[in-house]
Amino acid sequence: GLIFGLRGSIEKVATRVFLLTPSGTEIVAGEAAGAHPRDGFFNQS
Repeated sequence: GLIFGLRGSIEKVATRVFLLTPSGTEIVAGEAAGAHPRDGFFNQS
């Protein structure tokens, strides 16, 4: 109920995965600017 009390929204992004966002937040699909897929998730450099 908190997300609705703050006028936010809930979006289903995958199977059993939901994104709860506050009002005024825009979600853009696609790759983030500056993201480097070759670096991998655990790149510590």
